[in-house]
Amino acid sequence: MKARTLVVPSVMAVLLLAAAAYGASPDELAPGFVINQETWEKAEGLVPDPVLAWIKSGGFTLTVGKLSYDYADALPDYAIQAKETNVGLYDVDDKNVMIDKRTGEVARETIGHPFPKIDPQDPKAAVKIMYNGMMTRLIPGNIRMPGMIAHFLDTSSEERQLEVFFKVASLVGYPEAKNISNPNDYEQLNIILVKRPFDLAGSAVMMLRYFGDKQDSTFAYVPAIRRVRRMSPANRSDSLFGSDYSMDDSGYTSYDGKIPAFDFKLLAKTEVLAMFLGPDPYPEKQNEDGEWCAETTTPVVKWGFATKEWKGLSWAPLSVVMVKRPAYLIECTSKDPFYNYGKQRVWIDAEIYNGYYKQILTRSGEQWKALFNIVTMGQSADKKFRTCVMSHGVMVDERAQHATVFDFLNPGGIWCVGTIDDLNDYSLGGFQKFCK
Repeated sequence: MKARTLVVPSVMAVLLLAAAAYGASPDELAPGFVINQETWEKAEGLVPDPVLAWIKSGGFTLTVGKLSYDYADALPDYAIQAKETNVGLYDVDDKNVMIDKRTGEVARETIGHPFPKIDPQDPKAAVKIMYNGMMTRLIPGNIRMPGMIAHFLDTSSEERQLEVFFKVASLVGYPEAKNISNPNDYEQLNIILVKRPFDLAGSAVMMLRYFGDKQDSTFAYVPAIRRVRRMSPANRSDSLFGSDYSMDDSGYTSYDGKIPAFDFKLLAKTEVLAMFLGPDPYPEKQNEDGEWCAETTTPVVKWGFATKEWKGLSWAPLSVVMVKRPAYLIECTSKDPFYNYGKQRVWIDAEIYNGYYKQILTRSGEQWKALFNIVTMGQSADKKFRTCVMSHGVMVDERAQHATVFDFLNPGGIWCVGTIDDLNDYSLGGFQKFCK
């Protein structure tokens, strides 16, 4: 949002500037208010410039709503308790590595958000916010998504689909992580496997992330050569399986790279109109293994490309609820001179620390890509289990006029958290059993 970028001089100045530049009055954006080509000005300053342009052109129509729950509570009890117990325990060193202030060593046993109180005047505030965002995904423990769907779109229709298996092993963020044997000093482990279509089936990527500033170890299996190959860390800004996403575009903050690999700058504390799956939490229940899984009644987003009467952009989400949320606007710059992207701007929730939007510029400073996420809270019937969930993600390449929609949460591929995972799967031998 080039016209809205703010330098943070003080807490009071930020609040005053944000109030003046970033919001319509509450009455103008009451539940039921429709933001469209005629009313686009009401969203100015509350969504990134690319999203505002889609609304202004008639490509998007969005409806303001109200949540039936407090999104600040979309965390397990131990993470909510950590908002008090973690105050003052952690810091960030000159390399952007998170350290435990009690020992001076790399922090390896953090539970919940490590920096529950952010001071906008702190020169390390942006990096601390990014660590909070990283932990948002790790807090619920291991994750398994057996059948997330990626839709490849032009401006009016769907070109093809990918079905993807994805799982994450978390070794920090939740109480049980302290009991896991971790001789390799891993922070988290990921496997992504393409299940269809036929020409990509069997393609797979494994990422091993270490604590501290040690670079990731990333391996890829390419069916055409039937070999596992080690990838360069620089490849994280390349296209992922031919989509509009790169590996660094995932994650709950819309940035999933190594935090020490980037420089971060807090531009503003502001408000955004964020996209929610619906006004209510989606239901979760435990399976026989004790894993928390979405019910098959999970709501489905109504997309423009799948709606015959829709005349706007194919990647328009027609059924989301727009809710005003407090957020931080952060500028991200890679330290790698050969990184594909130029500056990036991310909008991150100021309470849960998930990412809502990202704007990606070219290295020459021109608009290139725009990302938006749809979020919700998962909750058990007795309300004792709660977790923040990124249910859908959309990356738009504006130069190519092409988009990729990821349905992370869908009735055909039930998302489970707190899953039981075998860490042997993340060895080279274990990884190869996923490759075909």
